[in-house]
Amino acid sequence: MQLTADEKSLDGPSGPEKDFTDLHAWAEVYVPGAGWIGLDPTSGLFAGEGHIPLACTPHPTSAAPIDGLTDVCETTFSYSNEVTRFREDPRVTKPYTDPSGR
Repeated sequence: MQLTADEKSLDGPSGPEKDFTDLHAWAEVYVPGAGWIGLDPTSGLFAGEGHIPLACTPHPTSAAPIDGLTDVCETTFSYSNEVTRFREDPRVTKPYTDPSGR
């Protein structure tokens, strides 16, 4: 899931123009001292708060459709994702001054 930025970026791209979702896989690797890190080659990103796991497997060969074959067949497949935002306070994206003067 990728959401539109609350505020335009001060330097660099601001991300997607509108909220959207897509369905795809990513890999996770264990790095000693850092733990499990998700790598998403589809988006070119590290897996983060927008990556919502729906299923997993400990071995790539058990994650269809990695391998296998089928005869010609007729099928219908569909899915839908929807993003609905609830009240969300904008995130601080610029440096700010503490009103207490600290």
